[in-house]
Amino acid sequence: MASRIKHTLLVAAIADSTTITGLLLTGIGERSLKGHTNFLVVEKETLDSTIESTLRGFLDREDVGIVLISQNVAERVRNTIVEH
Repeated sequence: MASRIKHTLLVAAIADSTTITGLLLTGIGERSLKGHTNFLVVEKETLDSTIESTLRGFLDREDVGIVLISQNVAERVRNTIVEH
C-alpha cells in the first residue's frame, strides 16, 4: 500500500500586534530558514505598500491555505483584495 504524504497548509495573518500575538500564542506562527514568516504586524506607521506586497506574497505562497486580515487593515488595501 502506497503511503500518502499529508501536506499541511499555513494560516497567514495580517493584523495589529494584539491580534498577531494572540494568534502566535495559539501556535500558528511559522518562520522559514530564510527568515520568512506567515504574519505581519501592522502599526500606524506601516506603509500600505508593505501591507499590499505582504498580502500578495501570502496569496502566491503554495504553503498558505488561509489569509486572515483584520478589518481595519483590510480597509487600507481594499483595492488589492477586490483585485484578488
